[in-house]
Amino acid sequence: MADIQETATWEPLIHEIGTDENVMGGPDGVDNLPHRQLADRTAYLKALLDTVEAELQGKAPLSHAHDASAITTGFLIRRGSQFFHPRNRYHPPVVWRI
Repeated sequence: MADIQETATWEPLIHEIGTDENVMGGPDGVDNLPHRQLADRTAYLKALLDTVEAELQGKAPLSHAHDASAITTGFLIRRGSQFFHPRNRYHPPVVWRI
C-alpha cells in the first residue's frame, strides 16, 4: 500500500466517481483521484496557514483595529478582512473590519 503524493495546489473541483466509471486504484486510478485532489487542497491550505502564522509571529493576539490594520501591508492580508478578539468566555468577541 502506498501513500498519496500531495502537491500544494488548489483544486477547483473534486471529482465524483460516476456510476459508469470502472473503479481502479493506483496513483492514476479514478478511485484515488478525489482523495488526491482533497490532499492537494489540504496541503495548499496548510502552506497558506504556515505563511500567515509566520507573518503574524509576535503580532497576535490582535486586540485593536489599529493592530490589525498595521499588519495588512503586503500581499498576505487584504483590506476588508475581518478580525476578532475573543476577550473572554463571558463576553462576545470583538469583531472589526479593516
